Amino acid sequence: MLGLISLVLTEFISNAAVVSVLMPVAIGFAKSHGLSPEVVTLAVALPSGLAYTLPLGTPATAIAYSSGYMSMKDFLSICPLMNILSFIVFALVAIFYWPLLGL
Repeated sequence: MLGLISLVLTEFISNAAVVSVLMPVAIGFAKSHGLSPEVVTLAVALPSGLAYTLPLGTPATAIAYSSGYMSMKDFLSICPLMNILSFIVFALVAIFYWPLLGL
């Protein structure tokens, strides 16, 4: 759930701001519920880099938009699908691969 919140917020504010706002909350949540802080940290930090729809989400998207080769219509047509697919892949990796790493 924290990963999904991180991904949605990153569409509207920068990814660094999302991490700096959510990380203290997530670590406090992890400590109070007996969760591993490493897992919660990854669950917040990794999805915050998966913003594709709006140019202000990540610097790479802002650079692509400011180049003039892509319009906002281009971003709004394919990027929401990319967000959904990225989050599904993130969730599958977290469920199946992270336990193999001991997280």
